Amino acid sequence: MNEAADRIERGHPDGYFVLGDALRGIACIVVVLYHATLGAALHLGGAYAGDPIHSFGAWSFVTLRIGSPTVYVFFALSGYLVGGPWVRSWLGDRPPPRVPRYLARRARRILPAFWLIIAFRLVDKGAYGLTGAQVVGSFLCLQTFFGADHQALMSQGWTVNVEAFFYVTVPLLFLLAAQLRPVASLPRASRRRALVGFLGAWSVAGIALRTQTEPAGPLGHSVIALGWAFAPGMVAAAYETELKALLPGRQAFGRAVGLGMIGAAIAAEALVVGFQIDDGKLASEVAHFACGAGFVGGALVYEWSGVRIPRTFDNPVVHALGRWSYGIYLLHLTVGQHILQDASPTLGPHKLLAELTFGMVFGTMLIAAAMWRLWEEPWLDGRLPWRPKPAAAAA
Repeated sequence: MNEAADRIERGHPDGYFVLGDALRGIACIVVVLYHATLGAALHLGGAYAGDPIHSFGAWSFVTLRIGSPTVYVFFALSGYLVGGPWVRSWLGDRPPPRVPRYLARRARRILPAFWLIIAFRLVDKGAYGLTGAQVVGSFLCLQTFFGADHQALMSQGWTVNVEAFFYVTVPLLFLLAAQLRPVASLPRASRRRALVGFLGAWSVAGIALRTQTEPAGPLGHSVIALGWAFAPGMVAAAYETELKALLPGRQAFGRAVGLGMIGAAIAAEALVVGFQIDDGKLASEVAHFACGAGFVGGALVYEWSGVRIPRTFDNPVVHALGRWSYGIYLLHLTVGQHILQDASPTLGPHKLLAELTFGMVFGTMLIAAAMWRLWEEPWLDGRLPWRPKPAAAAA
């Protein structure tokens, strides 16, 4: 996806996933609500910290269970947005991305903001007991190898680590596959079947690995174990050309299928909430897979059918939220820590939760908006943040 497509004021170029911004923004807010509720419970201590799920009634019962499967929407989105160009080149629909340019763009997208927040947290709170090697490893997206007990510097950063490894793994896999002459010379349909078969095998192996090891451990948080989380987006890219040609002529059918897939994802979320299916076992992994595949696949099918996207999900505010979502994701725990640090000890539990939630949602948005404009966007445009953008040439 062209970086310019991240900006609503530049329009919607062909191939732009309009609903992707809505998915990113909604998923990000759900994660913030999860951490706000958990943070309030842990700050209060006692019975609240001992049983966070029931600490604030129905609110905590839902938010502390819905956050985990929602994270996998980000992975499915990356499977489509980042893995998609490689899938299309494998099928012969487009030339392959140029590896140096691809890697440079991926690095500019995730590393500057990631490094900025880690550096701030080091200055603000210290190294959280990490060794020098572990601090360096955190900057290099290696913190998942430390284990769950050594990720306090950027506890939500494990997803960034997995994403970074996926960014490197994808071109390697397709470049190696291109060297397999018998496979690379197959007709397009056969190459797609081979790709889908490989993604299926990767997913089964990953789920098996996750169920046999600690889900939050180094193996459980590896790209090997989480290939199934990216697979839905890559499979969608594999069938994109045919579906874009077929679905506009069957709008009602495409709309129904898309909404049905989204409904299945909502049902998976409901099962996680109702039955606490979040233990790293088979049912948990299937529910997480259904969440990512249903939301992303359903949104794509809905969009490809050519029906009008509701303005609720296609407006400047939603697209701005999508642009800021990465910054929100990286920043919100730091913002929450400072709110709790300055919170009045006389606040009641529910007032503390309300203050923390409001501050983490809206305070983080404001900071993330500034970080996007002053830091993330300049890096994406390939210029140093402190250098002004070149003036456009006169017509």
